[in-house]
Amino acid sequence: MTTAIGLLNNTARTSKAYISKAAAQALLSRVSLYTLDLDATISNATAVLTTNAINGKTTSVAQTGTELITMWRTYKDKSESIWQISKNAPDNLQTGSIQAWFSIFPKPVNATCVIGGANGNPARVSFADLRVAPAFYALFDNNDIRKTQLIEGPYCKSGQTGLYYSNKYNGTGGENGLDDIVVFRTSEILLNRAEAYARKGDAGSLVNAINDVNVIRTRAGLTALPLSTNAADALTEILLQRRLELSFEGHRWYDLVRTKSSITKDPAALYATAPVEYTDRRILAQILRDKLMLILKLYKILAIKNIHMKILKISILFIVTTLMLFSCKKLEETRFIYDGPAQIEFDATSLNAVTSPRTYPILTRVPGYGRGVIATSVPSTGVVAGPLITRTSGTIKFRVNLITKVQSTAQVIAYRVVATEKDATGADVAVTTAVSGTHYTTGGTFTIPANSSFGEVTIQILESRRYKWHKRPGIGIGR
Repeated sequence: MTTAIGLLNNTARTSKAYISKAAAQALLSRVSLYTLDLDATISNATAVLTTNAINGKTTSVAQTGTELITMWRTYKDKSESIWQISKNAPDNLQTGSIQAWFSIFPKPVNATCVIGGANGNPARVSFADLRVAPAFYALFDNNDIRKTQLIEGPYCKSGQTGLYYSNKYNGTGGENGLDDIVVFRTSEILLNRAEAYARKGDAGSLVNAINDVNVIRTRAGLTALPLSTNAADALTEILLQRRLELSFEGHRWYDLVRTKSSITKDPAALYATAPVEYTDRRILAQILRDKLMLILKLYKILAIKNIHMKILKISILFIVTTLMLFSCKKLEETRFIYDGPAQIEFDATSLNAVTSPRTYPILTRVPGYGRGVIATSVPSTGVVAGPLITRTSGTIKFRVNLITKVQSTAQVIAYRVVATEKDATGADVAVTTAVSGTHYTTGGTFTIPANSSFGEVTIQILESRRYKWHKRPGIGIGR
């Protein structure tokens, strides 16, 4: 990135849709913050924030709430934009667009939807795919102008009230579904610098941090933080303002991971899983190694032919870095590899809540691979409950995951069904009344094939009786 910064300028093009020196500095500011290189974060952020124009287009931090809202209503070359992905009419994905994900479309002229509720607005009719979580909506002060970007949805069904959606993307290109995508903007860079100053912790840096975050607060209609605010409180406020200011722009997941915070779901009643701790292996992103190797091979081929590579080098650098930072799409490619002690777990245990006082779930149903054990169907997703563990199930199979490097030879793993376990007082309590050979049979071992991470435990139910199977390494199965 430092090489790219040296090769680029801010005047070669006519739109912020093209890579510029400021875009490279913005990227390095973000990467430096993620890696806690605080001085590099500050220096690159300052370089961006003192750049008044990029490719001939005015660039600045919005100073008033009105300016901020107006900026989001601008199609091309937003005033806060440093680098944005340009989308024209042929790129419009309509119902698959970013507007369709987050915002709501105007009501069609011939719509017959009956709007109900005192707050219903007949100018809005469709629901987006992603609505604002109630707990997040509650974080906004009533005086915060950014709260006006969270608009209440339509009520075409009885009892649907209090549903809010982000209006950052509202078809600014002149038609529904057409919006440019901002990759970097000045408010993020200002918050990058504020956080870096706060983390440095010395008196001078703390004043700078408070001054930076106050730009964000005061333009939103909030009171300024006093300069006497301590470092811990200042950092907490900066992270909160980052969450509010950059919402629905793709930052939240990375901010949770880099700050070692748990991932929670809201409202909790809709989710069967407990908050995912930052140490949980499930939060590891997938690395696009195959894509990276393809780009490097292309570079090598062109370099051998002695083609001038100056601009291509810059493009490759940005493509690779952006893919690494922003990609979270599930791809069946090389992943980060767990290199700790070998472990095994039943597939459904990681998708279901534990049953107190136990520290592991109890499986009463046979789940489909890769999903939780649910007792009823979910109409919104079409998910149907797995069958109960009964005689009518006949032969049932539980998938087991091997958590370690894929092995080149088949792994035969022993397990057992236990009849008792220790309770909280240390006393033995029965956990199943099933008798092996009478009510069920099972082999006692299962195989994970070579070059695979999955195996199956097979159990044959012999009698018409329902059981709860306790699946836990060391209790539900032998080591």
